[in-house]
Amino acid sequence: MEASSTHGSAAPADRSRPEIDVVGKIQSILTDQHSPLADKFSTMKYVQQAQGQSEAVQRHLVNRQLRMHLGEMEKDTSIARLALDDNCNWNEYLKNFKRYVVPEL
Repeated sequence: MEASSTHGSAAPADRSRPEIDVVGKIQSILTDQHSPLADKFSTMKYVQQAQGQSEAVQRHLVNRQLRMHLGEMEKDTSIARLALDDNCNWNEYLKNFKRYVVPEL
C-alpha cells in the first residue's frame, strides 16, 4: 500500500485532470432532469459533509446518501443502488447514474 493513499479512495486518480466537484455535478444533473430530489439534495447530511472534500470522498459520501435514500423507497431500487459505484471511472459513473439512478429518484 502506498504511504500517500487517501482515505476512502475511489478509482485510481487520473493525475492529468483536475478533481471533479461531484456534489456540484450531481446537483446539476438532478436539476436538469427535474428530479424531485434536486431541491433537497444539497441539504442532505452526507452531501453537506462531502462539500469541499476530495473527489473520492465526495463520491463516497454522495453515494452513501443516495443509497440510503433509494433504500427507503417502497420499490426495488437494488440496481440503482448497485450503479452507485465508488470505484469505476468518472465517465462510467455518470453514464450509470443517469441511466439507473436518476429514473428511480
